[in-house]
Amino acid sequence: LFLVREKPSISLGELKEKLHQNCNIRVTKQTISYFLKKTHTRKVLVRPAAERFTDRNLIYTQVFIDVLHRADANRIKFFDESGFKLPGICNPKYGHSLKGERAIEVHRYAQTPNVTLNLLISSQGVSYANVVQGPSNTDTYTQFFFDALNSTTNQGDLSLKPGDLVIIDNCPIHRHRAQNILGPYLDRFGIEYIFTPTYSPNLNAAELCFQHIKTLFKRQDIRDMALDNLEYAVMFCVNSISSQDCKGYYQHIGYLRA
Repeated sequence: LFLVREKPSISLGELKEKLHQNCNIRVTKQTISYFLKKTHTRKVLVRPAAERFTDRNLIYTQVFIDVLHRADANRIKFFDESGFKLPGICNPKYGHSLKGERAIEVHRYAQTPNVTLNLLISSQGVSYANVVQGPSNTDTYTQFFFDALNSTTNQGDLSLKPGDLVIIDNCPIHRHRAQNILGPYLDRFGIEYIFTPTYSPNLNAAELCFQHIKTLFKRQDIRDMALDNLEYAVMFCVNSISSQDCKGYYQHIGYLRA
């Protein structure tokens, strides 16, 4: 993996000029394109935040990866939260009109109710989850861990155990007051409270779990269920996540070997 800091994306014409100026090689754009297609494919550019590549964060990223790869993967637990809304209520996307005319419908914008799913996973499955009304905040976040310490998984194991490493992203509600409360509190139980590097969702296995849940949420039967009871539908999707699914998330990121 190479980090190119100065104009990493250039056109075929620019590449042709650079080859001529720097290597004294004269080739056509068609020739360059031909050889690129042998080993490369054209993709949409991904532009992560520049803060992710500061020297300080790159050093922290390496330390973070080293610590987690030395740790017992069964002791690493990831936390994340995500919001859910009722699917498409009062805001239909499609309608009918005469051929050649636009379909126009004037109505007041209806903001749907929303809930937040707080989720803690391990390589063995979902450790603990709850749903709160509206967006999460420092109080609901800290309460989640107080409750998790007194809860068990569906398999009957403790949701959090001494020796666990709890991995959390850098959301502001996880820092400051919450960090001052939970850091010492979890330490009393022998549980470490660790932040992911800045702008590095690819290192949090809970992100993959949420992608899975959001995909399940698109199913028509789940959408119908959500219209009747949004919280129930969200937890139904959570309970659909198996231990094998969670192992797959850990293997995909590299915390477990396939």
